[in-house]
Amino acid sequence: QCRQWLASCSVDNLYFAATGEAELLAGKETTPIGKRRNQLGLQIEAWLQVFVNGRILPFDRKAAQEYAYVYAVRKKLGLGLDCTIDMQMSAIARANGMAVATRNVKDFEHVGLVIINPWDEVAGVREPRASYGFAQAA
Repeated sequence: QCRQWLASCSVDNLYFAATGEAELLAGKETTPIGKRRNQLGLQIEAWLQVFVNGRILPFDRKAAQEYAYVYAVRKKLGLGLDCTIDMQMSAIARANGMAVATRNVKDFEHVGLVIINPWDEVAGVREPRASYGFAQAA
């Protein structure tokens, strides 16, 4: 279903968070050196080039201000604070007025974001603009 959802999206409306790119690259770097790591690197680069094509949203001052909000809400609700990258992605989404598309819904809840789980979505229902992975304007 995720591939169907992605195929239904206009590529020009897809964005990715710089922290998401960092997370992907860290995964590659921690993979043992060899054929699998090389393949993973090529897949990441191809995916970023085809689907994201430079539409990387930074963790900037506006996102830093949103991060403080996200952190405070999660702390007040007794939710985990060990998901720093996901909290940064939430902040980037909030700073840019975007929803978050992710399979990891629980780390993005309760902070005022529209959350799309493309693994559960019906293809073609939403036209996305993205922050993490992909997302739709809120």
